[in-house]
Amino acid sequence: NVNNDEIYPFSWNEQDKKWISTMKTHDKSASIFFNISDVGNYQINYSVSSESGYDIAYFYKNGTQVRRDSGSKSGKILLNNLSEEDIIQVKYTKDESSSSGSDSVTFSMEKVVGNSVDNRYFFGNDVSYNNGIYTLQNTIRADIGDDLSNNHYSCLSTDITCSKVYYIYYIGSFGASYIELENGNKINNVVDDMLYSDNVNSKNSLIKSAVDSWYERNLTSYSDYIEDTIYCNDRSQSNSSLNGWNPNGGDLSIYMKFFGSSDLSCPNVTDRFSVSNEKAKLKYKIGLLTYREMQLLNNNNARKSNSDYWLLSPCYYYSDGNATVRFLADDGGTGGAFYANGALGIRPTISLRPGTHYSDGDGSMENPYVVLASS
Repeated sequence: NVNNDEIYPFSWNEQDKKWISTMKTHDKSASIFFNISDVGNYQINYSVSSESGYDIAYFYKNGTQVRRDSGSKSGKILLNNLSEEDIIQVKYTKDESSSSGSDSVTFSMEKVVGNSVDNRYFFGNDVSYNNGIYTLQNTIRADIGDDLSNNHYSCLSTDITCSKVYYIYYIGSFGASYIELENGNKINNVVDDMLYSDNVNSKNSLIKSAVDSWYERNLTSYSDYIEDTIYCNDRSQSNSSLNGWNPNGGDLSIYMKFFGSSDLSCPNVTDRFSVSNEKAKLKYKIGLLTYREMQLLNNNNARKSNSDYWLLSPCYYYSDGNATVRFLADDGGTGGAFYANGALGIRPTISLRPGTHYSDGDGSMENPYVVLASS
């Protein structure tokens, strides 16, 4: 039995015995529903040709997603023990703009003759570790691209034990992104080490080295007038309960996000950069402004510099290992986030010691602030 979309019906190719989506309208979706009349094991063979990551084919069994795919892909979905009551749905969705490839999903469904061999990987929602071996806990069998729910751990094989285990933190149109764990580590240990360990700040960035050099050239003689304050590189996750790094149900389509505090607090000691903090130590009393501080400044004359420049606030960590950082545009009034390996300017910032008073200027390059220091 087939229940086709009334507005954008799927087309049946009698020669190839395949269904093909016809919906190519932006910001719309089309679905086809069907069930079988002969109980057994079935396999859906599909191919999708679409704008990767944006125009997506979804496959459901009884309303539960079993696969999503986009880009130029093909695959197989094994559906064991189907009955007449089971409802299979295939849906093709398009975003607001752009198209790629044939802009469609094509699929067929066939009954598996004889004993079906399940070559899908095992995934678990936790692991145990004993004598150098990880064992997956509370396992399911699935393919990469299936709905894994909170089953992020896998040996990426048909085994449930392995000496190294893989934690899946993102699944996109290109496949899965994962981190390899060993020596009994679990994902919470690794995330803590990535963001908050005592040695997380052991290496200087290119930007910090450039800021230090600028200080040495321009401000060394004024050091007594500058106070040692905190420059906050706030790496607190703003969506830690939602993204795929959360092993208790995080969404594998959501990136790790750092929008930082909405106030001026800096909750993690390893993010509080200063000369006096051994866990986030600065060589000199100089840093960069944060996104929140720049918002509070609310002075476009002081903020603009005729060049886009980096702020200190991280924004996203993506599945491919890239990260974005906040920046302010050259007009001083707009900004956004840019890849950390990109090339933007820097605008070093200092904090004057108590007893320093404003004298003149509006903070622009043409009319800089003039300050007076008490003796």
